[in-house]
Amino acid sequence: MKKYIVIFSVLAGILGLSLLPELLAEGKLGIVKTKFGSVWGVSGQDYKTATIFKGIPYAAPPVGELRWKPPQDPKPWDGIRVCETYANAAWMGSYFKEMLAKPNSTYWQFYAEGVPPMSEDCLYLNVATPAVTGNERLPVMIWFHGGGFAHGWSYEVEFNPEGLANKGVIVVSVGTRLNIFGFLSLPQLSAESSYKGSGNYGLMDCSKAIQWVHDNIQGFGGDPNNITVFGQSGGSGKTTGVLISPLSRNLIKNTINQSALGPFGKYKTLKEGEAAGVAWLKSMGLSENISAAELRKIDARILISGDFDPRTGAFGPIIDGYSLLENPVDFYLGKGNLDGKNMMFGGVFGESEAFKATTAKDLYAELKTKYGDKLFDKYKINDALQLTDANTAYYRYALASDEALMTARVYAEVNTKLNNTCKTFVYRFGHVTPGADWAWHSSELWYTFASLRKGVEYEPHWTFFDDLTAEVLSSYWSNFAKKGDPNDYGLSRWPQGGNLGYMFLDGMSYSKEEPLSPWEKLLREYCIAKNGLEKVLQ
Repeated sequence: MKKYIVIFSVLAGILGLSLLPELLAEGKLGIVKTKFGSVWGVSGQDYKTATIFKGIPYAAPPVGELRWKPPQDPKPWDGIRVCETYANAAWMGSYFKEMLAKPNSTYWQFYAEGVPPMSEDCLYLNVATPAVTGNERLPVMIWFHGGGFAHGWSYEVEFNPEGLANKGVIVVSVGTRLNIFGFLSLPQLSAESSYKGSGNYGLMDCSKAIQWVHDNIQGFGGDPNNITVFGQSGGSGKTTGVLISPLSRNLIKNTINQSALGPFGKYKTLKEGEAAGVAWLKSMGLSENISAAELRKIDARILISGDFDPRTGAFGPIIDGYSLLENPVDFYLGKGNLDGKNMMFGGVFGESEAFKATTAKDLYAELKTKYGDKLFDKYKINDALQLTDANTAYYRYALASDEALMTARVYAEVNTKLNNTCKTFVYRFGHVTPGADWAWHSSELWYTFASLRKGVEYEPHWTFFDDLTAEVLSSYWSNFAKKGDPNDYGLSRWPQGGNLGYMFLDGMSYSKEEPLSPWEKLLREYCIAKNGLEKVLQ
């Protein structure tokens, strides 16, 4: 099928208007007119009631003179763009191929179908909608994938949007620039920009996509005033970035941060970002004084081929003076910054880096070293934690995960003090996928999207309990998008986080609201002191 049906109306006239219903049968919603041209989607594979629009351009290809510049509007098109094929993924480094070469890795199940074609021409989004008219005003969920700002794409198998869209929400997944193409900062790039900053191009892509959704989603049956942005891992970082950014914060109603929120974090300064960029130039054997024009002439394959691993964190959001003006800690601790918005955030039990000890004695000693004699003795941790050599292998992970959870719980408590109308919901995901020993970083994605596929060789052998977990999580997520609250009839009640309550998410989810244990009291006090929250939480 051709990408554009320019002669659509001519054919309809020659063959008769009866052709129109046959063509539109491929997409329940039919033709949608956007600001830049008309698009036509196809029916979902798993849920025929959904219409999927794949590869809609939300910005101009960031190539040539637009490399390392803020995203620009796409060029309008004539006729009808048939959105039946996903667009190219962004360029990813060679290290990613090494990840794919490990078939025993839990992450391999995400990438077993291989990497799609890659290109700098990657600024496209996908819309999955259950609407049959443009008048339904359905809630909208905009998804930003993970990968540490360095790898991944918007249509990985675990992000299949059909199950979530079947819950009565529109799911938009976004492709952006990554790694050096999305976050390179250099003095010469800063000098040529109107705001005298550089970097954050991938984050500006995210904000541009949100603006596109706000301006066009009504034609897909969506409500432009009820947008939930959600993301996991690096996508959670993008979610935080667009919420903080003056380019997009006013367009966002709700946020979901999966692994994790990072409310007390700081970005690199522009100077630090530029220094990382200069280090990358040197690693590539390029002069630190090379002009921006010369850099833009270098083939993308050469730029991405270096040994400099984007996973080092060198390339990510910075305070560029345009898309980001403040740090997460300043925004999240700002009085009233989140009034009128709602938040859901948490992590996965088992994803935190474990303590090193292998015996109970060593684990007690490691805890005492980390948290200090004063807190350790104050809460009588030797007695409060019944550690043995037999259970140390479990607790070295569990106790590390507890600190990450407490950080989220404490921020929910802080949020209540600073904002009057922001609801917060904290979670810990603990369901174990078939064949795994623990819940693992990213494992919740199968369930939040309800994207389990049966009989696929490289996916786990899903069970009834996996189906149940997918039903529960996708219901919580879609409910939150609909009304800023995950609760609804038939689901276990999820408490708000202001009183340190949280939800343990599994097929049989349950809430935790009881008084804090001595261990939890230690973690809360440690978190308050570590992040200077004494004045907020007196």
